[in-house]
Amino acid sequence: MNAPAPRRIYRLFDFVPHAVSAIAVTVGVLVLIGWIFDFPLFKSVLPGLVSMKVNTAVGFILSGIALWSFETGVQGRPLRAIAQACAALVMLLSILTLLEYLSGADLGIDQLLIREVTHLPGDIPGRMAVNTALGFAGLGAALLLLSLGQGGRVAAIHALAVVPIILGGSALIGYGYDIEDFLRERLNYTPMSINAATVFVLLAVGILNARADYPLRRFATGNTPAGVMVRRLLPAAVAFTVATGWLILQGYHAGYFDETFLLALFTAVNIAGLAALILGIAGKLYDTAIQRERMEQALRENEEQLNTIINILPTGLWMLDAAGKVAFGNPAAQRIWAGVRYIELDRLGEYKGWRVDNGQPIGAHEWAGARAFEKGETCIEEEVEIECFDGTHKIILDSAVPLRNPDGSIRGAITVNQDITERRRIADELRKSVKEIEDLYDHAPCGYHSLDENGVVTRINHTELAWLGFSRDEVIGKLRFPDLLTPSSLQTFQENFPRFKQNGYVHDLEFELKRKDGSLLPVLLSATAIYDPSGRYVMSRSTLFDLTDRKKLERELEQQARKDMLTGLNNRRHFFELAELELTRARRHGKPFSLLMLDLDNFKSVNDTYGHHIGDVALKKLGEVAMRTLREIDIVGRLGGEEFAGLLPETNGAQAQEVAERLRQEVERAAVKLEDDSALHFTVSIGLASLQAADADVDSVLKRADAALYRAKHAGRNRVCKEEME
Repeated sequence: MNAPAPRRIYRLFDFVPHAVSAIAVTVGVLVLIGWIFDFPLFKSVLPGLVSMKVNTAVGFILSGIALWSFETGVQGRPLRAIAQACAALVMLLSILTLLEYLSGADLGIDQLLIREVTHLPGDIPGRMAVNTALGFAGLGAALLLLSLGQGGRVAAIHALAVVPIILGGSALIGYGYDIEDFLRERLNYTPMSINAATVFVLLAVGILNARADYPLRRFATGNTPAGVMVRRLLPAAVAFTVATGWLILQGYHAGYFDETFLLALFTAVNIAGLAALILGIAGKLYDTAIQRERMEQALRENEEQLNTIINILPTGLWMLDAAGKVAFGNPAAQRIWAGVRYIELDRLGEYKGWRVDNGQPIGAHEWAGARAFEKGETCIEEEVEIECFDGTHKIILDSAVPLRNPDGSIRGAITVNQDITERRRIADELRKSVKEIEDLYDHAPCGYHSLDENGVVTRINHTELAWLGFSRDEVIGKLRFPDLLTPSSLQTFQENFPRFKQNGYVHDLEFELKRKDGSLLPVLLSATAIYDPSGRYVMSRSTLFDLTDRKKLERELEQQARKDMLTGLNNRRHFFELAELELTRARRHGKPFSLLMLDLDNFKSVNDTYGHHIGDVALKKLGEVAMRTLREIDIVGRLGGEEFAGLLPETNGAQAQEVAERLRQEVERAAVKLEDDSALHFTVSIGLASLQAADADVDSVLKRADAALYRAKHAGRNRVCKEEME
């Protein structure tokens, strides 16, 4: 019901002061032209009517300029000064004219501009009518007060503006009803012209509508019952009364009825007409009241719904009233703060808080709601740590917006608090977990990397980077995994990567990776594939284990399986494996083959005299001398205890005899250093046998060499004996 009237009505009333100002100036100028160039219609509108006086035309021009300047100008500026000057001149003109009527004197202002000759009874040449002068007095005074721009003068301005309305309206009624007394106060005074009467009414209406807060304009443009009545009842009542009065008067002049019937008919028609108007307006007001009641009911229902929503909101809602006082806090707000305090803005410091970003305490005027109320700021999700009224601490998001009146002034503020304590805790734990996962990924005891569809490394952990000796920037998006592989490993990758992208997994593939420094790194790789929703391969999740230690252990185990732990020579089993292979090769190619059996002389005596550790040194020394003396293609092994064997490929008996003798001599010259820095010399006995056509295996040859060794021992040791030929 309090909504503004349709915009066209507001624009219409806003245009009225300018329109009537223009009409007043135009009429005044036309009348002056009529007097200057003797155009009767410009002066009197219709033939036979009273002409507007020159001074009256000047008064209207000045009044129109004053009203226009007031509507256009600003306080203290030139247009406002022009308005005041014109209004003062209008008052001066009216006062001087009234003084002439009262004193009977001629002050010389009546025909100051143009000389006039008149034949109307009581008409004074050039002088405006008494009621015209009174109208200008009221008009000028109202315009002067209006142009001064001082408040508290609304009643005086309206009272003064009513004067020209009454005088001009009376003159118009006089013309309409042909009542001479309405045209002038007395018959011997100048009458008011019809155009002057019309302009008086228009200018007065313009003054009454000069400001938006004046009653006429406020009522007429409002959508209240008062506005409806003003817009509908007032024009209808005036028009109906004037029209019915004029029609009845015409009937009287035509002789249809006498004066008594005239009065009764006028009264009855006006009662009926006004009653109809009142009933019509009452109906409109009733409809309006019903509509208002429905709207108020809907408003109450919406308010109840809004209150329900506010009360069940999980976020806190606060309101500051027009004085900046905390006026409302919903249940969620009170839960967040463990209470509520309805206090003024200056006491907002009782709500304790600290900014999360810098730890600074928040003062009374630094809260988001206070800044919204005092500065018009809109604050969004400021993170704040608060101390609740029960002493607990929470983290909230604090937001606020100002509430504004239609003119833009602030009438309050709304603050929203969102408790994010639990969300913050979960986020902190999540960040901690992510950091732990990242740390686990980066520093795991195994390598992790991901490859795109082209084999380019897209992710890699710190462990694998440390293995390879590369930096992250050298690898991510730049290095292809195949570039790290040895030729044999590259072949394995090329065979398995396409199948991996299709099947989605591989297990326990061995690769050799080339480190940045060129050394090799053996790894064991397993991987699974990641696909997008359409099933297209995206990247791999690969796990790598360093096989360096395992390969070393395997080599050590292999050494233990093949080598004698003390001397580093081939052990008995491996010696026989190599010997059988050499036997097969010799027979296939028809090559000779000889075998030596060696035994350290008096070894038991060495152990008993110097200890087993010296005996072990002697055995090692024998192995070193044998390896140094024999060829690379020769095979040397320790068969057990102090017994050694040497296999000489492509060597016949005579050649083997020479080799064995040279070896015996080298052993004889060798020495073992004792703890007292003295030297221990030892000797070796050697038995020699060569491959014969009847030998089925190496063991056959070895038995003959062993028999030869036995003879060398019994022959005095430190000598070479060859097998006896049958």
